[in-house]
Amino acid sequence: MVKSGKSAHQRSLVIEAVTKNPGLTSFELSRLCPLERHQVARRLPECAALKKGPARKCRVTGNQAVTWWPVS
Repeated sequence: MVKSGKSAHQRSLVIEAVTKNPGLTSFELSRLCPLERHQVARRLPECAALKKGPARKCRVTGNQAVTWWPVS
């Protein structure tokens, strides 16, 4: 099976969004990059350059959600 490279491209978009906007939730990040919310949420845990932060109220949904931060 040949890989298309889509997941790697999506990870790079997510890493860039978190680096430029640390401390946001996956839903908030999805509004800043050309990916659907579920794509962002799927790729975030795959990114070694990112880490989970404390949960807080999401500005989009109003629900408690994990924040994402770049690894120092």
